[in-house]
Formats: sequence, C-alpha cells, structure tokens
Amino acid sequence: MIDRDAETPPEAPAATGPSRTRAPSVAPIHSDTADLWQTGGWVVATMGGASLVAGAVFGFQAISKKSDAEAAGCKDNRCPTEAAASTRNDARSAGNLATTLIGSGAALVGAAVAVWILKPGAPASVQVEAGPTAITVSGAWR
Repeated sequence: MIDRDAETPPEAPAATGPSRTRAPSVAPIHSDTADLWQTGGWVVATMGGASLVAGAVFGFQAISKKSDAEAAGCKDNRCPTEAAASTRNDARSAGNLATTLIGSGAALVGAAVAVWILKPGAPASVQVEAGPTAITVSGAWR
C-alpha cells in the first residue's frame, strides 16, 4: 500500500557544471574603431604626401640633369661624350623615379580620403562636382 501522506524524498539537485553562455555573433563597434580608421587615414595620407614630395624632388633633379645634358650637346638620343650620355641617363632615371613616386603618392592620398569617407560614422552624404578648372568634393562630416 502506498501512503500518500508520507513525505516524498527530495529531488536530487541538478548536475552543476560549467555554465555556458553564447558569445555574440557580431562584435559591437566600439568608439575606438572610428579612431583607428581616422589614425590609419592620417598615416596613409602622410605616406602619400611624403611620396609626392620625394617625387617632386626627383622631378626637379630630372629637369636639371636634362638641361645639363642638353648643354653638353645631347640632342634626342645622341650625346657627343660619354659624360653627357651618363648625365642624360641619370636624368631619365630620375624622371622615371619621379613619375613612380608621384603616381603612388596620389594613389595613397586617394586611399586616405577613401578611408576617411568609409570609416564608421562617416559622412551621411558626399558630393563630387567636376568643372572645367576644378574638382570639388563636399560632404556632411560628423
């Protein structure tokens, strides 16, 4: 016979183990993220500016050496002496380096502008206008 008035034995406590919580699938954006984008933009812009300055320096050297080679008698691809030919070759090398540095500097400055525009909390709108003498970029930056 079963006595219903008797106390029922207490239930065994649930097995306790390490609690498991789920990590969020997407990390929240911290305010530091926008600062990293801003800093990265300045670093890339600085590298681009340095490249543009170095390109200008080599460009002026190329122009000067070309003038020296022409003064020594070089015309087109012919030079009267080996020294004049060497000066002309130095001018060509400096000109090639100037072209490379100015091109890469312009690309880096463009990348910096893109970083600033695309950073978290970037402008709500960007407008680019091209005219006969200028290109204007404007926007509402926060």
